[in-house]
Amino acid sequence: MEEKGETELSIVVSDALKIGALSSCKLIAGKDGLNRKVSYIDTMEVPNIQPWLKKNLLLITTGYSIKDDPEALPRLIVDLQKAGAAGLAIKTRFLGDISGETIRLADEMGVPLIEIPKEIPTVEITMPLMKAIVDEHYHNLEFSERMNRKFLELELNNGSFDNIAKTL
Repeated sequence: MEEKGETELSIVVSDALKIGALSSCKLIAGKDGLNRKVSYIDTMEVPNIQPWLKKNLLLITTGYSIKDDPEALPRLIVDLQKAGAAGLAIKTRFLGDISGETIRLADEMGVPLIEIPKEIPTVEITMPLMKAIVDEHYHNLEFSERMNRKFLELELNNGSFDNIAKTL
C-alpha cells in the first residue's frame, strides 16, 4: 500500500493488483489510472449499472449481462470515468476478446481495465481486497483514536501552544 502520510493510507489500483488473485490478473488498459484509490468493490450482473457506480469503486464482472450488446463495454468505461471509479476487472469468457477500440478508450480515459483469467473465482479477488480495505480503515480509526487521546490529555493538563504544536 502506498503511504501518503501517517494518517492517510490508501489502497490504489497498482496496490490492488498485488493483493490476492488480482496478482494473477492482467492490466490491459488504463495504466495512467493506476493511482486511483480503491475504497469499494462491487460486482456487476445487470446491464445498466450506472446508477450504482461511485467514486473509488473497483467493479468486477463476468460480462454476462452485457454480452449481447457490443456497445455496452465502451459505455461502461465512460460511465466509470464519469463516476470517478477506480477501474474495471472483467472476465472475458462471455464477451470474448476485448476490442482494440475499447482498450484505446480505457487508455484515453485512464480507466484501468483488468482482465481476470477464466479460472479465477471472483471470491479470490474480493475477499483479500476487502480485507485490505477494512484493514486500512481500521488503521485510520486507530490513528484517530490515538490523536484524540493525545489532545484530550493536553486539554486536561492545560497544554500550552508549544505542546499542541509538538503534538501536531
